[in-house]
Amino acid sequence: MHLGLIGYGNIGRALVGLCTSPLVTQITVLVRRMPDAPASSDIPLRFVATLGALLQDAPDLVIECAGHAAVADHAVDVLASGTDLVIASVGALADADLHTKLTAAATPAKLILPTGAV
Repeated sequence: MHLGLIGYGNIGRALVGLCTSPLVTQITVLVRRMPDAPASSDIPLRFVATLGALLQDAPDLVIECAGHAAVADHAVDVLASGTDLVIASVGALADADLHTKLTAAATPAKLILPTGAV
């Protein structure tokens, strides 16, 4: 599985550190700034500066872990590309307009909302 991440803060770094499964073969990470010291990982990491570059890598699943603004900026485009998306910042869905746009874009891609606090 090729995993895409939006964000490389505490949650993103922790996810990379947890991805040791032989099923995860590559991780592409969308970042605002290239990291000085990426987390140690046995899985190849590629850092990109644009959503287009992340989607061009054709991840099987994208996980947002960068906050409400990242959901507003990128979620609709990820879903519209046909890529399934996990949104960690579910509070962003309190914005009714954004919720409506995401619901409309989530076909055939899946919008996955994890339960409980991350």
